Amino acid sequence: MKTITSSIKTKLALSFSTLVLLASVGGVFSFILLSRANHSQAVKAQASDILTVLAEARKAEKDFLLYEWQHPSFLDSGYAPSLQLHAQQIQRLLTTLRHLENDSEIHRNDLSLQVNTLINSVNNYHTSFQSLVQALKRRGFKDHGLEGNMREYVHALQERESPEEKVFAFSLRRHEKDFVLRKDLSYVLKLHQTADNFMDYVKANQAAHMTDAYRARTLKEITAYVRQFDKIVGIEKQIGLTSDSGIRGDLKASAAEVQPMVDYLYEALSKRATQQQQYAQVVLSLGLFLVLGLGVFLSVFLTRGISRPIIVLDELTQQVVAGNFAVDERLKNIRTQDETGNLAQNFQRMLHTLQQQFEQIHIKNTQLEQAAQEDAHRNWVAQGVNELSDLLKGDTQNLQQWSFQLVSFVVRYTGSNQAALFLVDEQEDLPYMSLSACYAYGRRKNRKSQFGWGEGLVGECWRAQELIFLTDVPSHYMHIGSGLGDARPTCVVLVPLVYEGKVLGVLEMASFTVLAEHQCNFVQQVADKMALSLASFNSQWETQRLFEDSQKLTEDLKRQERDMQAQIEALQAEKEQNLRIVQEEKQEQEAKDIQLQVYSKLVSKVYSGVIITDNNLMVKYLNAQVMNRINSQEDKVLGKSVHYLFGASVQACIASLESDPHYQLNGFTQEISTQLNHPIGHKEDIVLSLSKIRIHEVSYYAFLFNWAGFADARKQVRKMLEVKGRMSSLDDMLEEAHITSHSNTAAKHLKV
Repeated sequence: MKTITSSIKTKLALSFSTLVLLASVGGVFSFILLSRANHSQAVKAQASDILTVLAEARKAEKDFLLYEWQHPSFLDSGYAPSLQLHAQQIQRLLTTLRHLENDSEIHRNDLSLQVNTLINSVNNYHTSFQSLVQALKRRGFKDHGLEGNMREYVHALQERESPEEKVFAFSLRRHEKDFVLRKDLSYVLKLHQTADNFMDYVKANQAAHMTDAYRARTLKEITAYVRQFDKIVGIEKQIGLTSDSGIRGDLKASAAEVQPMVDYLYEALSKRATQQQQYAQVVLSLGLFLVLGLGVFLSVFLTRGISRPIIVLDELTQQVVAGNFAVDERLKNIRTQDETGNLAQNFQRMLHTLQQQFEQIHIKNTQLEQAAQEDAHRNWVAQGVNELSDLLKGDTQNLQQWSFQLVSFVVRYTGSNQAALFLVDEQEDLPYMSLSACYAYGRRKNRKSQFGWGEGLVGECWRAQELIFLTDVPSHYMHIGSGLGDARPTCVVLVPLVYEGKVLGVLEMASFTVLAEHQCNFVQQVADKMALSLASFNSQWETQRLFEDSQKLTEDLKRQERDMQAQIEALQAEKEQNLRIVQEEKQEQEAKDIQLQVYSKLVSKVYSGVIITDNNLMVKYLNAQVMNRINSQEDKVLGKSVHYLFGASVQACIASLESDPHYQLNGFTQEISTQLNHPIGHKEDIVLSLSKIRIHEVSYYAFLFNWAGFADARKQVRKMLEVKGRMSSLDDMLEEAHITSHSNTAAKHLKV
């Protein structure tokens, strides 16, 4: 036994010594090759760092141009985090390039000229970016720079007084924003045209608020606004209206020139590093091949004597650990006369003992697991029912909120994915079941929310009053969806809500996993609890509805009684008021008729003819004596000029009426002799007096005359009326008598 052990040790020592010696020789040679390859990789890493730094600099450039150049901190002090980062990355890029310029690897690959050109291109890029930064700072944004100056003027223009000025101001503002957003020079022309139209409007406007000072200030503000806008247009052109023009174009061209150079430098150095690495790999592969060859030889040698039995024992041990005890045949195949043979025999005896013990332990564990699982299921169901009971004690005034809380609780507690609660509605002649609450329930176009008795799975569950459990769900039945997609559920459960043999609703649930038996039992208990609570809710709701209907009916009867009483009182008051008004108007009209008859007879005793015209000398009234005298009908004279009757002889009297002393003293002009024209061509001599009357702020002319034969006979009567009031009371008489009611014909024409 001692000789065998010593033989195994000798074999192992000799094998490992040979491997260590060969590995040492290969390691020294490999170190030399790897040193050169590592240097190439380091230079490649610097080139890669150049790519990274350039990308970060471009990112800082884009961050500044997109966001930070409009920030107040940059517009006030010129500071922006992206500017500082850009400068740091450019400095880092130049430092790395200058270091590479003096590196031996660069000179061996003839890349010195490319590195020098790249340094100049980076400097040009940095110069263009700095010019763009300065131009943007001069341009400004909102309340800073040129735009800030322009905003002061446009705000002043928007505070003009007239709506037209504000429209012009907002038009200027719109063209300004269109140019800023689109960088289109056509909007510059539109703004100038609008400004010119604005200035022309201000110059021509003669409104009350448009004083000389106001006009001058407005024109000055328009001119200043246009001047500031033109400055912004100029700086925008300098910056570049497109990405390929101005400073932006220069910056883009510089960046486009730098990127290919960096890519070329990185590819060249990568190629050189790859070549060095491949050479080192070839050499290392040869050395490794030798080591592997020797290793294979030693492995074959050792495997036959030592490794193979140990490997077999290791595999058998793993199988036993995994629960496979059928390894007796393979243990019998190990027949070596050394330590491994003894180990195989001992392992076989131990395996038989462990197998017997494991079988006993497995039986006991299975029994304990089943008992524990049943207890866990009972506790899970009891806890869920308790939580549901607490939830049912909450507010049940809002049926939809109550339904949603219950459905959400059941979905979350059972780990389902979708649920809907359908409740029976018996208010119609034919009861149906409608959707009351849902959780993650998609609203498809063809999905129904109402079911009749026996219609669909919901109606069938209502009819059968039994739980429906489906695991083979059709593809068109339903899908559970989310923001990323949807899928067909694996399990669908429908359970009726039954109270005292009557179905009050149906709870439908869908899940990607099949519900276990204890989960179905829990859902059934939940349905019973919900049915009891729903019955209580329906009873309370019905009682409340009857109470509210009773109150509403009582209030409606009281309101109708009050409205009817108020209408009766209003009608009675309106009737009394109308009777009183009619009586007063009747008395007033009778008094006016008497007064008008008296005044008409008095005027008829003084003058034979009375003609009244409006302010334009159109005939509005003439008395019956005139119509009989001229033998004409009233409608042929009314509406015609008074010159039709008197000719042009009265024009001078009308023109000098206000300055006539006799009119100012007596209210009538001095009597003049003239002629009255008959329609048939006959003329008749008359004595005419003229007066002017104002009734209800309207002026009328009164032509009062007597025939030449009767003039002297009526002078005495006229003198009697001139004793008191100098006939000026004629206006008062006609005003009080409301000459508009003298006759139906006179009223119609005087109102015109």
